[in-house]
Amino acid sequence: AAKMQHADPRTTTEYADDLQIADLWDGVEFQKFMCKVAIKPGEAPLVFMFYYDGLEVVNGIGQARSTHELGCFYWALLNLSQDKRLHRDFVRLATVCHERAIGVCGMDEIVSGKGGSWVEWMLKLDKGLMLKTPEGPLLFRGGTAIVAADTPAAGKLMGTKVSVGPS
Repeated sequence: AAKMQHADPRTTTEYADDLQIADLWDGVEFQKFMCKVAIKPGEAPLVFMFYYDGLEVVNGIGQARSTHELGCFYWALLNLSQDKRLHRDFVRLATVCHERAIGVCGMDEIVSGKGGSWVEWMLKLDKGLMLKTPEGPLLFRGGTAIVAADTPAAGKLMGTKVSVGPS
């Protein structure tokens, strides 16, 4: 169960230095997120990164007509140490959809899904979830602090990607 030390006086400073997410704490938006979560004594943060990228599935012996473009959403727990956080063993697939659905429905609709969706779990985590740990039950609070994507994928998510071609 990872915890974090806070520099903001409105939050607790009782957490251990060795469990601090030091490489991210410098960011203004991350600080705003942590202040909004406002971890109290006896609680631990769970902070996630959500990542989007496109994937094109093609015929291995040649592309006869067109590609099948998929949108892939992944998540990673930021509480892990920097060397493990984005290692392939710790990055998890959240959902896959047809890429065109993102433009039609929007990212919020894609990740909200039905029953047990990412959005529902983040809302529960914002209120607090009691989870079992080796040290006993602990109340965790947090959510998704960062949404990441490369430039083309970010443009697709935000609806600003424009394709220009011969047709």
